Amino acid sequence: YQRRVRVFHVSFSLLLIFKLLVFSDLFVPSYLVDSVMLLMVLRVCSYGYDYQLDRVKDGDNKDASPSLLCSLFEYFGYCFCFVGYWTGPFYTYNTYYKMLHSRTLIRSSKLALAHMKPMLILLPIYMVQNSYNNLDYVMEDEFLTKSFLYKFMYLIAGFWTFKMKFYGGWILAESICIACNLGTVEKDDGTVDYSSIINIDIYGTEVSWELADCVRAWNKTVQQWMKVYVYDTTHLPKSVRTDFVFALSAFWHGIRPGYYLTFLSTPPVLCVDTTA
Repeated sequence: YQRRVRVFHVSFSLLLIFKLLVFSDLFVPSYLVDSVMLLMVLRVCSYGYDYQLDRVKDGDNKDASPSLLCSLFEYFGYCFCFVGYWTGPFYTYNTYYKMLHSRTLIRSSKLALAHMKPMLILLPIYMVQNSYNNLDYVMEDEFLTKSFLYKFMYLIAGFWTFKMKFYGGWILAESICIACNLGTVEKDDGTVDYSSIINIDIYGTEVSWELADCVRAWNKTVQQWMKVYVYDTTHLPKSVRTDFVFALSAFWHGIRPGYYLTFLSTPPVLCVDTTA
């Protein structure tokens, strides 16, 4: 357990240093570089945890499973794999290993194209909204002179534009994973299951009546990472695990106050939502 914790400490400490560079003149990371660092932390932590956990299961004098025993070249191949590198989804080393070494080739080109059908709706909506809704405008003095209703509706429209961008990016990334046979499993009835690389449930995000369902539908692979590698493994009491997970999620996203205001206000709402 201590070895697994050290992997988390080192990874998130390096992430903190990277985040602090934003406030210096030495290096201001772009949005894409920041996204790469976030996914890199998830991959490094998951591999270290899975490797140590596998050794504990097999015994101290036995090796880990073949899929987790890799060379330095193979390890860096997983860490820097271009599939999901900028937008996600997150996947474990075992999933990456199966993509490279699977003897069953699933013809998934048509499936990947079919998965991109929502882009026919999302892309026009995003282009129209983005042309009329510029979030930089909210920082101008003219915006502050507008009425409360105008500012409220403008921010709602801006949030929709923000979501459309993520919806489109994630669906495109999921389609690439399907085309690469990453996370795809062919069932006995001939259908293909690719639920392990699905990162967004648009319907669940938009129409869920409960906040917990909405949270689970958004950025699903990262949610699963937080559950498997943080919530289920921490030795903290269950009463504070949810708060710790959301605090860690806020830190993973960044160090600006808005992240903590958003994420740390979610657990109390979830508590009320589940007990109501």
